Amino acid sequence: MTNAQRLFEKLEIMGLNSDMVILAKVTGATDTIFQVKQRIKMNAGQVCVETTLHFNGRQAYVARDTCPYTFAQAQGDFSQLDMDAYRVDKANFAKAVSGVIDVLGYMEDSID
Repeated sequence: MTNAQRLFEKLEIMGLNSDMVILAKVTGATDTIFQVKQRIKMNAGQVCVETTLHFNGRQAYVARDTCPYTFAQAQGDFSQLDMDAYRVDKANFAKAVSGVIDVLGYMEDSID
């Protein structure tokens, strides 16, 4: 199991922000919403995959996977998390639109 997987198990996905970055809460912690990002980086002369949580533009937590055999797994898990976030965001959008239509109804052009 990769460190990215361990991190993802503790996340509750909230959706995507306007920049299409994953938003999530850490289960059992505060109600703070973090941005979840992943990148490949050189760290102390060694290539690693960093999965990070960001709050207000600052990096709050890092899960590093340094074994070359786990790179693909960590990236694949992040892709799955991204798809899950897209599904949640799509459902949230549909719910919001439905709520607006319930209140305002459908409006059509009318000439009086």
